[in-house]
Amino acid sequence: MKKYIIFTDIDGTLYDSKNNCIPQSSLDTLNELNRKGHKIFMCTGRPYPDIHPDYFKLPVEGFILSCGAHILMRSNTIYSNPIPYNILKKMLDFLIDHKIGFSLDGRDRNYLFDDALDVFRKFECRNMGVPFTTNEKADELLAEHNMFPYEKCSESDLKQILKISIYTNNTNDLLEFMNQLPNSMHGYIEKTKSVQYFAEITLKENTKASGIDK
Repeated sequence: MKKYIIFTDIDGTLYDSKNNCIPQSSLDTLNELNRKGHKIFMCTGRPYPDIHPDYFKLPVEGFILSCGAHILMRSNTIYSNPIPYNILKKMLDFLIDHKIGFSLDGRDRNYLFDDALDVFRKFECRNMGVPFTTNEKADELLAEHNMFPYEKCSESDLKQILKISIYTNNTNDLLEFMNQLPNSMHGYIEKTKSVQYFAEITLKENTKASGIDK
């Protein structure tokens, strides 16, 4: 029988956000494909810290993460293409000056600022089934998933950033920021329930398709 390499997204494909799980039918399909000798890869915009440990127990060969900027074969990084430091720093100066919330998606850690930190503090408490009482307690939960407030980000950490995810209610300044993106970057904006707008910024050369090609 002919063997195939199969790529599947996580959100909206494998993961059921309504029930916060991977349906049994999807697990059965993955196991059957693996049994028949097909090679399965996850291909997602999520960074490594956003991948639940249970996903690494699935019968998959590897993960294409952060929109193609980070590729794992089993647990080993075989490709990583971070945003150049000088370009990233200029974008961050604007975001911080205008109090636009963001998550810096690193190879091993995420760093959260302003609205993004607030969103993830509340999400993590809700996800763990505990009440949101203090920022300190929420930050302890985030740290268990390698997610930290931006003030803990060092210069060496900034040199490993693969993608910027924005969570903000600051509409006008966000639009100005998107209109001033460097030529090497691209992104999109969408409305969300947690904040007014979400945006994702990556290097133009990093896409899910480029990750699949590699």
